[in-house]
Amino acid sequence: MESFASSGQFWLPHTPDRRVHGDLVFDEAGIQLRLMTTLRGPVVISDRTSGGSTQWATEPVVHGRLHSGKEVTLLEAAGLAIPVDIAQETWSARFVLTGGLAPDDLFSRVQVNFDYLLPWVRPAGILRGELMASTVVIDTARSTLAEATLPDGRTVRLLTGVTGRRSHDSVHLDQWCAFEVEGQPTPLAEILNDWVRPLQDLLIVCLGLPVRLGDTHLGSDLELRLFFEVVQAPATGSPPDHPEAFSSPTLLTYSGSPVSFPTLMTEWFGLCERLPAAITLLCGPYYAPFIYSQHRYASIFQSAEAIAKAELDGRQKEKSEHRLRVEAVAEVLQASNLNEETVGWATRVLQGANHKPLRQLIEELIAATSEVGSQLLAAVPDLPQLAADARVGVSHPMDRRPGVLERHWIGEALVWVARVHLLAQLGVDMAELSQSVTAKPMFEQVVAELRALTAAAAEASATA
Repeated sequence: MESFASSGQFWLPHTPDRRVHGDLVFDEAGIQLRLMTTLRGPVVISDRTSGGSTQWATEPVVHGRLHSGKEVTLLEAAGLAIPVDIAQETWSARFVLTGGLAPDDLFSRVQVNFDYLLPWVRPAGILRGELMASTVVIDTARSTLAEATLPDGRTVRLLTGVTGRRSHDSVHLDQWCAFEVEGQPTPLAEILNDWVRPLQDLLIVCLGLPVRLGDTHLGSDLELRLFFEVVQAPATGSPPDHPEAFSSPTLLTYSGSPVSFPTLMTEWFGLCERLPAAITLLCGPYYAPFIYSQHRYASIFQSAEAIAKAELDGRQKEKSEHRLRVEAVAEVLQASNLNEETVGWATRVLQGANHKPLRQLIEELIAATSEVGSQLLAAVPDLPQLAADARVGVSHPMDRRPGVLERHWIGEALVWVARVHLLAQLGVDMAELSQSVTAKPMFEQVVAELRALTAAAAEASATA
């Protein structure tokens, strides 16, 4: 989202006659509204005086009109409200909407673009005919490529169209793709978290790449453009035209999906409700790639752990079998010379000790990924234990096992495993996903690096 700064007049919706001059700035510091005088106006104490104490104040909606004539709406504004009319004020806001005056923080329609969405979809081109022919036709119509209705009544659409500019001697046109979600009136923060974020997460899981949020529009006619402070990966230029390239980490695209768009959307939004932590933890490092490597690994491991606990039976034994073994041990304890308090404590501990260790959970999760798991475990048989040890090393920094480089490649292996499991839950065949992964040079590098590093560690341990 590009920065901007502009002057204008601003007011509260319930006092439209009181308009205050000021500057609206959106940059890396966020959204700032710097006013020449007070937004709320002086606090009247008596017929002749006004004043009082300065207080922290919040306003759900602030309206404005810039000198260019463009209308703006600020949502969730906050600042120090000064009770006299002779001082300047500075307010911050969570969101800015340009293009209109929104009456409140409720919206029923959002259209959002992502930098990788167009190559992920790969819609039909806009040129009809040969470019250098005497006459060419450009399809500029806005069209709906696919549509899905979610169980809660929301509608998700995949759109494409054309935007551009022209002058006397040139014409420039760009094709775009966007998601559109429509539902019941909802606060903007919930729209971003529950409508937009799942779509961005889906692209990250499918592509295995950081995905940047682009233009976002709201309103019944999508007339409002959204600006807000957002943490995301830095722009790296234009995304590749072919995310399905041999060297890319892409596992699923719209154009190549064996699952229909309605099924894909319904299953994905349902999965986001069932496994919100697993998806957030997996995608988090893609939103903030600048985090420390140990924090990245912790996030990836916890995602894999959450998926394993959701998909696999976390119990070592059935309840009846576990009860029998606890009773057997309890009998031995009761026959011993231990006091009753100690026996009771040990019994309670045993009763709650029916969960599989992390090593076993991760091993079963890896093994369940067909050929991906087979290759990883064949290359590094103790990979599950190494993964669990690396998690301990992150939680307890004094424990330096495994090393930083080894931990990195273990994390990369777990990313492939987690992505395969999530996409398989959408209805994509696990064997096909696994076959696609094992054909990727990036996965082959992960296997080779892990094999070499663990071999070197074993050799160093033997000679120590």
